[in-house]
Amino acid sequence: MKRLLCAIAVLAATWSQASAQQTLPTLPAASTPYSGAELIYCVQGGVSSKCVVSSLGGGIGTISNLTVTGSFIATGLVTNADLVNTGTTVNGVLCTLGSTCTVTTGASAATQSSPSNPATVSSGTAVMEGLAGAITPTGTGKVLLIVSGNLSNDTGAQSCFANLRYGTGTAPTHGAASTGTGLTPSITTSNVVSFPFTLNAVVTGLTLSTAIWFDVAVAASGGNCALGNIMMSAMEQ
Repeated sequence: MKRLLCAIAVLAATWSQASAQQTLPTLPAASTPYSGAELIYCVQGGVSSKCVVSSLGGGIGTISNLTVTGSFIATGLVTNADLVNTGTTVNGVLCTLGSTCTVTTGASAATQSSPSNPATVSSGTAVMEGLAGAITPTGTGKVLLIVSGNLSNDTGAQSCFANLRYGTGTAPTHGAASTGTGLTPSITTSNVVSFPFTLNAVVTGLTLSTAIWFDVAVAASGGNCALGNIMMSAMEQ
């Protein structure tokens, strides 16, 4: 009879221990950071029990606002050098963790000019007109460029070709070889009629506080090509 009672007692203790373990998930959530008094579930030497944070060897330091992707191993205190720090680029400026970041958000730039009519072009290879339109982006580095005017050839059955180009550094002079980056397909006029034209394009990714020039390159199939009534506009967006 005594053996039976002992067996029943052992079963009851085992059931009670299992029940206690099953209720562990209902413990109150730990505070942040851990104070050392929170109950947690521990397994030591194959034996399961409840213990407190302060019972762990070495204790737990305070870590806040930390996101870890993949494996992460660090000994001692966690420093900025232990974290992945690729930084973020804002208006062309790289801002990194733990550094001072100065971002320029100046007002958008805009320019407009009406240069004198350049000399005619007879070259069969495109050359620059030397109009020297310019703008220095200060806010976004995204600029709309527009050149309008009239284009004509003084010889019947001959054509003129023109396209919009831009670049940095010294603006090209009239008659210089075509240079910079082309922005538009070439427009074509023919005969002796003076045709109105507009060339426009949006340029993005420009470096702030660095001036750019914009100009028109012209070529003639024969005769002489002439630009007139020129208006040049540049607006940062």
